[in-house]
Amino acid sequence: QSAAVTALPTIDPNDPVTSSLNIVVSDYYTDLDLTAEITLSGSDPGALVLDRSGLTLTVTTETDTSIVMSGSASDIVTALGSQLEWETPASPGTVDLSVEVTQDLPDHVIFNSTNGHLYLADPDVTRNFGGASTYISGLDDLWGISPHLATITSLSENTFLADGIDSNTWWIGARDTSGDVTDGGTWIWDFGPEDGDVFWDDAINGTGSRGTDAFGRFSYWKNSEPSNDLICQDIIFCQREDEATFDAVDGQWNDRDERTSHRVLVEYSSDSTDDPRNDTLDVELTVASRHAHLMDYADNNGTTPAFPSSPDAETWTNTGATLPSAQPNAMTTGVGVMSLSDEEFATALNTFLALAGLSGEDVDTLPKVQAIIDAYQQLRDYIETGSDEYLPDASLYETLGFGTLNVVAVSALNSRLLRDGLSAIESASDLLLYVEDVAGIRLPRVQPRPLLPLPEDPQTTTALPTTN
Repeated sequence: QSAAVTALPTIDPNDPVTSSLNIVVSDYYTDLDLTAEITLSGSDPGALVLDRSGLTLTVTTETDTSIVMSGSASDIVTALGSQLEWETPASPGTVDLSVEVTQDLPDHVIFNSTNGHLYLADPDVTRNFGGASTYISGLDDLWGISPHLATITSLSENTFLADGIDSNTWWIGARDTSGDVTDGGTWIWDFGPEDGDVFWDDAINGTGSRGTDAFGRFSYWKNSEPSNDLICQDIIFCQREDEATFDAVDGQWNDRDERTSHRVLVEYSSDSTDDPRNDTLDVELTVASRHAHLMDYADNNGTTPAFPSSPDAETWTNTGATLPSAQPNAMTTGVGVMSLSDEEFATALNTFLALAGLSGEDVDTLPKVQAIIDAYQQLRDYIETGSDEYLPDASLYETLGFGTLNVVAVSALNSRLLRDGLSAIESASDLLLYVEDVAGIRLPRVQPRPLLPLPEDPQTTTALPTTN
């Protein structure tokens, strides 16, 4: 098994602010803790939000863009799958999401990042050489990797083990194949991927050799070892030292009689140097959802094929914009327009999107959305007060989708709006035709969008203004 992130996040475009990332972890050990690191990156990545309800987690990092947490496998899987949310950024673009999930090691297991191998060194397990093989045959695979008696093939691996396991004597998977001879013999690795490989020969290497020989073969014998001593038990049964042990105090090897008992050094050899306990997910998220509703509404002149209803106040503020009625500013203070609710304000803004010359591109970023809101509020302030402090100019009308008006047209429109009052910019009447009528011009239509009126609201609909 391996702790693997196997499913991409699911982003709901109809929930433009908060989306569940729905990260799925599979193939993990249920009895081993997990650690998860989640990172967002980009110029405007939004924010991660972790709901810890019902979970026991150790959270070592928790910022808008990074969360590092550990806990039981069950709690981490639940947190990633249903209790981690993403507050999407206000501006469209792309955000990089990185998820790394790592499973804790079982007791007495260490990981060698140099060769990607795992080692089990349980100081409570003691066997003779034959018993060591039997013990290993009863072990389960770890993360899909089979166990074998350790084979040490480099100085870095030898040093790693000397530093990383208990200071005891451990069986390793070496065997003398030369038979009943008095010299050091010919030694091979008898287990694992190196099974059958010769790594030391008395005629070439000599006793006490340490390091890699001219043939690329590594050994690390104690002085005068391997000695191939003849060991006799009860006089009648004598046997040469044909198996080897590893001394974790100094990392040196010694040949032993297979009948003696020592601890068992188990190795899980992987073809990859990657840590088998973890997996990563890197995915690019596309951010457009905060503006998608407004863009759809503008491009379809007051209908929303991709959404169930017209934009409301929440839709506008979800973009990150501020409605003046919800947060007073210098424009609104003291001019008597604060009675307009957020929803009424949003409905009026929808009128501009649906009937004026605005398209989806005009509301695809936060600055553009805020500019429309501010322009509309300034227009209201001007009509309400008549003060030159709020006098609309050509750029204001252009922001609201009425094209580029000359000075004469702007002046005529300002005068007409002061006469007709706020109903002229809050009703469901065709603002584009109104501006054309007052300014005496023909504004370009956005093609191929037909000009369709909004459904009439009997409480707000007024007659179209007439010219004198």
